[in-house]
Amino acid sequence: MESNPIRIGTWNVLTLREDAKLLQLVSEAQQMELEILGLSEVRRPDFGEHRLASGHTLLHSGLGGLDNDGRKYRGVGFLLSERARHALLRWDLVSDRIIIARFKTDQARNLTILQVRAPTNSASPRDKKQFYSELEAEVEKVPQGDIRILMGDLNAQIGSDNKKYNHIMGTHGVDPPDKNGPLFVRFCNAHNMVIGGSLFRHRLMEKITWEMPKGYVKKQMDHICISKEWKKCLLDVRSVKSADIASDHLLVVGEIGLALETVQRSVEAAIGDPFNINLLSDRNVKDSFVMELRKRAENLPSTGTVEEQWTAIKDIFITTSEKMLGVVGRPGTKTEEWVSEETWQMIAKRKEAKAAIQLAKTVKKRIEADRRYTELKEQVDLAFQRDKQMWFDALAAEGEKAATDGDMKQLYEIIRRLKGDELDSNKPIQSKHGQLLTNSSDQLERWFEYFGQLLTPPTDNQSETQRQQLSPLQVTRISEVNSEEPTLQELEAAIVAMECKSEPGIDRISAEILKADPKLAAEMLRPLFCSIWKNATFPTDWMQGILVLVPKENTDTTICDNWRGVGQLCVAFKVLCKVILTRIQQKVDATLRRQQAGYRVGRSAIDHIATLRIIIEQMNESNGSLYMVFLEYEKAFNRLNHTYLWSALTRKGVPDKLVKLLATLYNSFAYRVRHNGLLSNPIRLQAGLIQDCPLSPLLFLIVMDEIMIGAIDRQPKRGLVWMEEQHLNDLSFAHDIVLLSTRHADMQSKLNDLVNYSTAAGLTINISKTKAMDVNTDKPSSFLISGQRVKKVVSFQYCGSMLATDDYSRNEN
Repeated sequence: MESNPIRIGTWNVLTLREDAKLLQLVSEAQQMELEILGLSEVRRPDFGEHRLASGHTLLHSGLGGLDNDGRKYRGVGFLLSERARHALLRWDLVSDRIIIARFKTDQARNLTILQVRAPTNSASPRDKKQFYSELEAEVEKVPQGDIRILMGDLNAQIGSDNKKYNHIMGTHGVDPPDKNGPLFVRFCNAHNMVIGGSLFRHRLMEKITWEMPKGYVKKQMDHICISKEWKKCLLDVRSVKSADIASDHLLVVGEIGLALETVQRSVEAAIGDPFNINLLSDRNVKDSFVMELRKRAENLPSTGTVEEQWTAIKDIFITTSEKMLGVVGRPGTKTEEWVSEETWQMIAKRKEAKAAIQLAKTVKKRIEADRRYTELKEQVDLAFQRDKQMWFDALAAEGEKAATDGDMKQLYEIIRRLKGDELDSNKPIQSKHGQLLTNSSDQLERWFEYFGQLLTPPTDNQSETQRQQLSPLQVTRISEVNSEEPTLQELEAAIVAMECKSEPGIDRISAEILKADPKLAAEMLRPLFCSIWKNATFPTDWMQGILVLVPKENTDTTICDNWRGVGQLCVAFKVLCKVILTRIQQKVDATLRRQQAGYRVGRSAIDHIATLRIIIEQMNESNGSLYMVFLEYEKAFNRLNHTYLWSALTRKGVPDKLVKLLATLYNSFAYRVRHNGLLSNPIRLQAGLIQDCPLSPLLFLIVMDEIMIGAIDRQPKRGLVWMEEQHLNDLSFAHDIVLLSTRHADMQSKLNDLVNYSTAAGLTINISKTKAMDVNTDKPSSFLISGQRVKKVVSFQYCGSMLATDDYSRNEN
């Protein structure tokens, strides 16, 4: 038998909606040394897995619902210690009444715990039958051989008479049994579950788990049960009067003669914690850092393979950063330390007042103790409100200072904390077939599958001959570009231009580390860059990007399509791309169509919005006809065909040396999804552009320029007559395009051509998001794209501004 048994518990907490209640719960769990705490009536509005700053993990469901008396009751969960989290094999959110967790133990058997909240005695027979049918189905799914524990608020008092069921219950239950008691006992009998609270001889006050306010009714309705064959492992079950979070239920604690064992994960852990780069803002720290870096760089080899050179450079930056800067842990969630010591002292007094209620010998003393406890509960609530307001005011002052200083990253972080957004939150996502996945390993596999499909090019039905025929013939080539090895000055300038406050790649080296001494960093990197230039090979780290998952606002986050992956790259790789960008950007920009405003210096969507409003106004005033189609591509940056991209760069006049470098990189580049502290297997980039790469926006514009030249400019008189007999066919902001025509046939012709040229580049128009508008037209806009009809609207939000056909000055929402 295990000499140090693990302690588990179950508690109906009434609510964990407020952060203050969660803080108190964590404090009580720590004091009671609980490894696994089952929770009933969680009542939080969301659901999922949340890492807390204390090291605990909260697993819970939070689906909405009402009890038969109209009160909200939904939600069950677990609060796990760090040790229990490491032993967690999986957990499943069954419903708002049932949650299941499975743990690895030292007994060559796994431990499966079902935490439940059963219907009350006054609930309808239908509700009770539905609950026990659902519970029975889940119990039968528990793997054979697992140690099973059923616990929670069963809303059932079983009594002490065990004549019919002495094999699954003892004689120490509280009398009398209620209406739910026999139902619960029969369920345990059917599934060989021993009711722990009836086995151990304790005082009545250690059996009671719920009492009505004023103490007039007391019941034993929260239970811990265990598989009959593992009955000897259950060493004790009792309620604890000293624990208090202002609930009318008492904490029930059980001791089990088992030990939890850490699960060895088969997937790779994510990169380490980031370095504390904020220290570099201190001049003394920065000087010491550069001095240490320079000292280590003296022995840097300038020869060897590309991988060997990069490894030596990376080791110098990493070891210097570890020594001089240290690391900062990633923040937890929902447990900001805003509670004052005075409030914690008040909570301690409230606990003492609750203990006094139990010790009261007379009715008068009981009434007085109840009154004192109620007063302290109100005082604690007010103290929490005061502390939260003070914390809020202090953060708001920090945010105002950050905004004044122009520190947008710090401002965003403060806003996130004020809103209560959770950084370290793992919510269930749906599998391909709609099943909710709650476990990190299952979710990581799903993300691997999702991004694998996203980064795979769609089936290409066009032959190479057809694609060549669709290549535009009027592309303006750029003037000669330097394709020699990067100079020291170019590298230094590129390093200086790197954006700070952005997350590093898989190597953990941030821009701030390189910018501590740009000249020194350039000197260290140049031999490596020359080798890369000569051999057209890249370090392994550079060919791996990290995808960080970010949810889209106001969407169902269980659906993978409602998340986007934000790329993180090695900064040294971005420096190389910045050098190439600097060499070609101005020359390429000078050749792009005037209608394109995306990613271009001195141009913005505001100009396009103003132009469209003027056009609509003039058409309304002159009673002229106008057709408009607002086009949007489907995941354009992720669908671009690489073969088409390299051909487009060559046609644009980009030197073969640079095209070959980029093609080599893209052919080997892969993403790895970072999720819940883990990294997925590599997902090869088979289509689309590399996120967070300085070159990607310009590469995209080059391709879009070709598409528009081929599809639109080859027949320029299909648009709106503009100045000097010119025609305005479109306005573009990156891949957001609005086509303009005065004739229905011209618009349909342009759409057909645009579909063909876009398909050649691997792009597909998102018909569900493409909309048509018309002004003063005899023939209503009824356009087809690939056989599907485009929806007509009377208003459309273009680049964040609302446009309407009947009122060009309509107020924006």
